[in-house]
Amino acid sequence: MSLTFESARLEALVESARMLQGATDVDQLLQHLLRSAMAHVLARRGFVARDGAITHARGLAGVHAGAAYEEDALRAAGIELILPVGASAHIGVGTTPTAIQPDQEQFLAALVGISAGAVENVRFAADVRRLNLNLDRKLQELRTLLDLVRGFTSVVDPDEVVRLLALTLAGQFMLSRYVVAAWKEGQPPILRAKGARFENMEPLRELATAMPVADLDSGAVREELIAQRIGALVPLRTGDHTIGVLLLGARTYTADELEYTRGLADQAAVALENAWHFRETVEKKKLEKELELAADIQRRLLPAALPAVEGYDVAANTRPARHVGGDYYDAIQRADGRVVYCVADVSGKGIAASLLMSNFQASLRAFLSSAIPLVEVVTRMNNLMHASTAANKYVTAIFMDVDPASGHARVVNAGHNDGVILRADGTAERLKAGGLAVGLMPGRTYNETEWQLAPGDLVALYSDGVTEANDPEENEYSIERLIELLREKRAESADAIVRATYESVDAFASTAPQYDDITMMVVRRVLT
Repeated sequence: MSLTFESARLEALVESARMLQGATDVDQLLQHLLRSAMAHVLARRGFVARDGAITHARGLAGVHAGAAYEEDALRAAGIELILPVGASAHIGVGTTPTAIQPDQEQFLAALVGISAGAVENVRFAADVRRLNLNLDRKLQELRTLLDLVRGFTSVVDPDEVVRLLALTLAGQFMLSRYVVAAWKEGQPPILRAKGARFENMEPLRELATAMPVADLDSGAVREELIAQRIGALVPLRTGDHTIGVLLLGARTYTADELEYTRGLADQAAVALENAWHFRETVEKKKLEKELELAADIQRRLLPAALPAVEGYDVAANTRPARHVGGDYYDAIQRADGRVVYCVADVSGKGIAASLLMSNFQASLRAFLSSAIPLVEVVTRMNNLMHASTAANKYVTAIFMDVDPASGHARVVNAGHNDGVILRADGTAERLKAGGLAVGLMPGRTYNETEWQLAPGDLVALYSDGVTEANDPEENEYSIERLIELLREKRAESADAIVRATYESVDAFASTAPQYDDITMMVVRRVLT
């Protein structure tokens, strides 16, 4: 072999080494190695395989990139020489005009040896780049997560939490479609969507794991999500409860991406719970203020003192079941000297009931300032309150108009509990309802009963919280038990009878809670 030929081969090795060392891609490097090897031995067939698969093939019928690396099949296809390139690649050539000579094999071995180092360097550099890219991605994800947490800490509105989460997801994954839903009992549901529409969240309320839509069991939900081009689902969870779900637009999501999204969802779930708690606290404070206002209105509506009427002993009291009750009592002296006593039960609770009670009191006092009869007063109040209040607002009431001098009395019962007249001899009479509740229906007429209140007689007007009070076995106190108490206490003062009624009801109820307001009024005509 001539020195010139050896020099040419050496130059070829050096040139190949320069080109191989400058390569930045393994496949590009191996493709160059195959061209150089085939050129130097004048081969008509060749291949390169990496990681168990063919990456490049020339002149091999039926062998193509992507096929499995099978040495016997390649030799049968005309490959004469196969050499390993590092730990994971192979190169082969064959079918030259003459058989591959030993010196040619040595040259190829030297060329492959140089290439093996270059391949490992390129692989290492690619691994470093991949690690750097992954690190950059992780850092970006961490920055996004931190930015999201900062955003969550600055908002107290659940809708704003969902908005921030949706914008973050759209920016992170470049989504053109998504659905974010959240729910909690006692709170309005939240739904924010872009490019998709999926409102039947009921089947997803038990979703516990982030997953691609393809992993869902087949069914209507899966088909609908696919039709909406949704690619993955991620639950919003606190503890063992799912409080929402993220539906992400169709694309391929890696396990790392789903895990990262689950981390965002966990932060959002905490922020949502905090925002809901804040809203509930604000609403509770607002309700407490409303109840305090309603209670104050109610206290101001009740008479500070009942009018003193010669020959009569009168007492009344009311005890609400909750912070604000719906019961009302009053005693109003008319211009002609007659006195109207009233006990009423207003529908509803809270500030609305207090305002209705205020309307009732104002109407009652205004109409009683004129000389019209009691039954006409109640009729006008009914029409006025029906016209000025909602259809579901009304007042049950019993009115007693008494002439103190003669003891003559008129009673109108508008859908209220029966009043009780206890005669001096212990005989009891009941004042039954003679019309609908005030404000319930317009144009109604009311019945008026007249009777005589003699010395020693007493009248008890009360709300249903007295007779319908329950014991722990849910037995009612009853009007019969009330009449027996009145008989027992009829010789005592009106105030003592009222107090005795409360004590009797409380003893009967024992540990059972008070479910309704309790109001009691006693009017006694004293013996002279």
